[in-house]
Amino acid sequence: MTPSESRSLAATYRRYIAAIVVYHHQAAAYLGLGATDFQAANLLFLNGPMRAGELARATGLSKGATTRMIDRLAERGYVERSSDGSDGRSVSIRLADRMPDDFTAALADVRARVGALMQPLSPDELRVLSSYFVDAASAYQEATERLRSSMPPPDRG
Repeated sequence: MTPSESRSLAATYRRYIAAIVVYHHQAAAYLGLGATDFQAANLLFLNGPMRAGELARATGLSKGATTRMIDRLAERGYVERSSDGSDGRSVSIRLADRMPDDFTAALADVRARVGALMQPLSPDELRVLSSYFVDAASAYQEATERLRSSMPPPDRG
């Protein structure tokens, strides 16, 4: 790949990522949620039930901000709290058994459009795409941890 092609590919990729971020912000606004609240619901969908501390770590929020976020999501019917059982004091957060219709509606259009883009791909192309998504997600998660570990602790005073 030439340097010019590399720059063009990088710009295309950055436009793609920016479109996803902007879409998620808009979907969150459509639902009356903040972008972080929306992503917390996504993390619960992907990871299953999480303790509040795990959700705080995954979102980068303080424990207090995470508690307020969970309260907002619970008030809207997106998440439920349940006793963790292992020590009786811990609480597990999980997505509600049935997500409100507005959440499903917010995602329906983009899911259909992206699904249609993948429809003509061959099984080999889909495997390459899937492998890329897995590796890129790992790269972003590792980079997030490196950034997080290089930052000074937040001033809680």
